[in-house]
Amino acid sequence: MGDRVQDAVDRARAVLDGLGAAGADGEPVEKTIWGSPAGKKRLATGTVVAGQAELVSAGVFPTGFAGGEVLDVRVMGMDQTVTFDAADQSVEQVAARMNEQLQLVSVTVDAGQLRVRTDLGGTDIRLAVLGGDANAALAFPAGEVAGAGNVAMSAEVGLGEIAAIVAADIPGVIAEEVEGALRLRTVSTGVAASIQVDPTSTLDDQLGLDNDPHLGAEGGAANALRVEGKDPAPSRTGLRSRSGRPPEARPASSTSRSSRTGCTARSSPTSR
Repeated sequence: MGDRVQDAVDRARAVLDGLGAAGADGEPVEKTIWGSPAGKKRLATGTVVAGQAELVSAGVFPTGFAGGEVLDVRVMGMDQTVTFDAADQSVEQVAARMNEQLQLVSVTVDAGQLRVRTDLGGTDIRLAVLGGDANAALAFPAGEVAGAGNVAMSAEVGLGEIAAIVAADIPGVIAEEVEGALRLRTVSTGVAASIQVDPTSTLDDQLGLDNDPHLGAEGGAANALRVEGKDPAPSRTGLRSRSGRPPEARPASSTSRSSRTGCTARSSPTSR
């Protein structure tokens, strides 16, 4: 995951700003597409959710650090180490030191404890405190924690993931990736069918979706050919019809005739 994470680092902040990154309250990144099949406003919504991984300490402050204590942290497969000074005694000072030395996470103070939260969200995101003597005072829990949501990584949300979310969350809508774009269409057909991406959506502009109602159309009649024919040669098998005459083509109402095949074609309307 190292190369993938490193590639994501350079654009993570910009992507999260565009997607609406989680704020200070730690709410997951959630982006919505409103679907309106059958002309009903806000019948259902498809939401991209990318929850961050986080850890909360259970330490006692002041820390009593003498200087040189370390905390080993793994963020999305990247091992990092924070080295503390003797001046890092209060929870605010410890948070500042961690923010200074760690990448891909943000450290805040919450109810007198340290909250470490990944910058990115999604089911592929991982966070763990591996050890270090500083953790004797900070008391971060052992074990790896994961992000949450319905996408793998908030900085790499693909059209295929969005299409799957919309198809699962919005009844009556077919969502698919077509030539690098997201196409939405209704399962129902005809003039009674309609679909609209609501203007209150938060992903429509980024996906290039307009907010106009799109209506179905009534299918018209299409010409089709009905072909009837017979073998112009005399029967070699002696097969005869019940009337005693050789089998022959039934008369057709049109006169479009082929002299080479002995076939007669007749146009008849059929539904598309």
